[in-house]
Amino acid sequence: MIKLTENDRARILDYVGHEPEFNIFFIGDIENFGVDSEDVGIYAREINGQWDSLVLIFQKNCVVYSQNPAYDAGAVAGFLKTQDIGMISGKADIVARLIDYFPDRRYRTTTMTRCTCLLTDYGTPEGFEIRRLTPDDAAAVVDLMMRVDEFNDTYKDRAFSIEKLRRNLACGTLACGAFKDGALVSVAQATAGNSQSAMLVGVATLPGERGKGYASAVVSAVCRASFDEGKKYLCLFYSNPQAGRIYNRIGFLPIGEYALFN
Repeated sequence: MIKLTENDRARILDYVGHEPEFNIFFIGDIENFGVDSEDVGIYAREINGQWDSLVLIFQKNCVVYSQNPAYDAGAVAGFLKTQDIGMISGKADIVARLIDYFPDRRYRTTTMTRCTCLLTDYGTPEGFEIRRLTPDDAAAVVDLMMRVDEFNDTYKDRAFSIEKLRRNLACGTLACGAFKDGALVSVAQATAGNSQSAMLVGVATLPGERGKGYASAVVSAVCRASFDEGKKYLCLFYSNPQAGRIYNRIGFLPIGEYALFN
């Protein structure tokens, strides 16, 4: 595969723009970090002068996309095996073709949703403060994530995770947290932010504080802030049907399946 440069920016954005929701990480990372930077690398598999597939690598996380459902998955898998990759993700029917090449990785799908306006705006629960987070809050966010079963494996390298989140909060990630007696108990993040959209990720609440509406409140806060900044839509994916019903009430409606390998 060939490594792309800033000279390819317009062509990349046109290619992934056919399905912008599923390629929100491509668009956000290009706008926030550039095509070829310390944090971002974008690679193309080219056949007869046409792109067969694209691979985005951002801080060890990888997104695979192709307009061709029968793309050369073997070539992409061979390339990925030469890289230091943590998570592999992308539109489900594209990523699913890589399953046989990574038998030791766990494959799972999630529901991708899109929100263009808040249908239900949850306010701040009584006795709590909700505010936008800054790079100085990175350690508190990581420590919370390490106490949540769904995320503790992703954040197991505490020092690396804090530095990564600190950089992201300084370069496009919008996050809001709920605080109880000065301690962070719930958080939601909008990452891959670009001129049109962002991806809501990392929605988490401490186990002992669940069921009190804090997650709904921080998600609403992130949505409000994002729309106030001019975003036209937000995306989010979920696997838990109960969480899905909450997101649906807020305004996130299903548009397809997204997949992840780790």
